[in-house]
Amino acid sequence: MFRWLINNLGTLALSLVLALFVWFVAVREANPIIETVYAESIPIQLLNQPLGTLMINTPERVLRATVRGPKTEIDALSVSDFEALIDLSSVALGGADVPVVVVVKNPLVSLMGQSPSTVYVQLEEYRRLTLPVDLKLSGVPSLGYIAGDAEVEPFEVTVEGAASKVSPIAAAQVELNIEGISDSVSRKLSVRLSGMDGRLISGVTPNPSEVLVTVPVTKSDEYAQVLVTANLSGSIASGYRLAGFSVIPDRVMIRVRPEVISTLPASIQTEVVDISGASGDLNQRVGLLLPHGVSLVQEQSVLVVIDVEPVLTTLTIPWRIRAEGPDPGLTATLSLQVANIGLVGPLMLVNEFDPERHIDLFVNLGGLNPGTHEVQVVALSRLAGIEVLQVVPPTIKVEIAVQPTPTPTPTPEEDDLANAAATGEAAVGSPTPAVAITPVRTPVATPRP
Repeated sequence: MFRWLINNLGTLALSLVLALFVWFVAVREANPIIETVYAESIPIQLLNQPLGTLMINTPERVLRATVRGPKTEIDALSVSDFEALIDLSSVALGGADVPVVVVVKNPLVSLMGQSPSTVYVQLEEYRRLTLPVDLKLSGVPSLGYIAGDAEVEPFEVTVEGAASKVSPIAAAQVELNIEGISDSVSRKLSVRLSGMDGRLISGVTPNPSEVLVTVPVTKSDEYAQVLVTANLSGSIASGYRLAGFSVIPDRVMIRVRPEVISTLPASIQTEVVDISGASGDLNQRVGLLLPHGVSLVQEQSVLVVIDVEPVLTTLTIPWRIRAEGPDPGLTATLSLQVANIGLVGPLMLVNEFDPERHIDLFVNLGGLNPGTHEVQVVALSRLAGIEVLQVVPPTIKVEIAVQPTPTPTPTPEEDDLANAAATGEAAVGSPTPAVAITPVRTPVATPRP
């Protein structure tokens, strides 16, 4: 057996080589070697950045790789199979192009190319600065009030970043206007950074960016703010009422002597304002009646505003309805000849109201076709200050008909002559008197609230 193996060793070796060749060809056909651009972007990692430096530019942070290998291995690749590294350990302050080193972890896959091959990196010295917060108050509280010592929390902020941005910063400031306040203030304010020349610096954010500013405000014992009340005298004109009054300003600041603080009144009256016989609004500027030991911080007068309005009265009047229309060739028959009109106005005007001159009550029949219609009754007041409240009924029915063709008839003179000739008597005309409607006044005083 051993001799046979020795004699056929060459044949066996050749068979093995042929078998391996056939297997290799079969494998290559089933899993060919391909070269392609990897579909996903590969993140670039920055390593070994020198201490005390800050990257001030934004370099490209992703890479595209061209790879070669068996198709099954290429298809199975993921982003974790790659490493794209930039070593910053030898980069000096300033800018430099740094090569990107790409490592493929799968040994069956080869890197054929990459984009980019280098990345521009700009490093600058890192700087950290701590600054006290400078509070600038403007304005003063209201008279009679005092602002205490302000508090800032926190009282300092830190600024960090590139030296070119941080070095010019000289101050951290907040501003608050307390003009006219009469209560303590607690407010969050944004911190502003400025240089030696006072100009604001942007591009750097302090930490924290806001601080809480508290300013206590207290009332001074020497000053007080009191209410001003109007001192009215007399009665307004008959037929009018006092609708209201006010004082502008309604409060004033006074200076009080210490010995009279305990007896200080709750309000101060104006000088007397006479409203006797007033029939309209009044505006009068007057002084103030100050108690002993009290003086005004600023010499001033106040404006007293008096609102006077007439007493309103209602009036109901029955009045005849006038027809406007109908169109030519038509006749109209109203279902109602009289309607009640409700009016309202000042008592003095109501007493002067004359319906013959001051009221118009009508229905508009223009454009209506023959038939029965329900139309609105319209009432108009011709006296300024008197208003129409309602009309009862608000609508009436109207019968519109075609006017009949007239038939020739003897004239009254011809009839009289014929009768006289037959009877021997003279004809006497007796006209039919017209019916007049007398309005009924029912005034009722109803003051408007």
